[in-house]
Amino acid sequence: MFNLRKHPRLALLFTALLVIFCRANERPALNIGPNCISYFKILEDGEWISEEQYTCRVRCPDGSIVMGEGKYGDNLAKIENNALAKCTAATATPTATAEPALATSTPTATAAPAQLLTSEVIACNLIEGYINFKLASTASNPQITLNGYPVKCEVPASNPDIISCIVPPGQNFPMQVEVQVDGHRTDSFSFDGSGCIQFAPTKAEEPKDPDTGLPICSGVPPYPEGCTPP
Repeated sequence: MFNLRKHPRLALLFTALLVIFCRANERPALNIGPNCISYFKILEDGEWISEEQYTCRVRCPDGSIVMGEGKYGDNLAKIENNALAKCTAATATPTATAEPALATSTPTATAAPAQLLTSEVIACNLIEGYINFKLASTASNPQITLNGYPVKCEVPASNPDIISCIVPPGQNFPMQVEVQVDGHRTDSFSFDGSGCIQFAPTKAEEPKDPDTGLPICSGVPPYPEGCTPP
């Protein structure tokens, strides 16, 4: 028996003749509609087939082309519709997905600081340089000005109901008092100086002896020098 494996050149020649024979028996494609053709091959990928094939060419709305495939006897309109479905899927506009709204926190309204002073002056002494105000509320770091001058103030540990401020030299009345807490003005009033010590008390003049001009001694003997015994 003749064995082609022993004659590879003859085997290659035989294969070439077989392909030429098969191509010669391939029927040319036929137009079977405005968009479809029919073709029939007796050999494909090395396997014999006997079914007639349909191919339909469909143009998408965007101008692109998609192909539809079918077998003998299939409805051409159905093949075109199936191809058009591919076209629609390829060109469908994706539905816009709403992005989740960013959580925004509403700033909490901050209440304005309460009035710090009652406008009542507890004590005032310009000679010693202080003035004490009665507190209406408390604040950690109030800024107080007297006639526009920032002054140093503190709450005495022995009396937490008042705040004592140092009065700068040369201040006069009426005195304008302003208070700010955390940037907010909480107090604004004028103090007329009522009850405030402004001058040192004058000592009463001692009586003098008209003859000697010396003060008259007081008390009981012995008297000190520099005075005239009564």
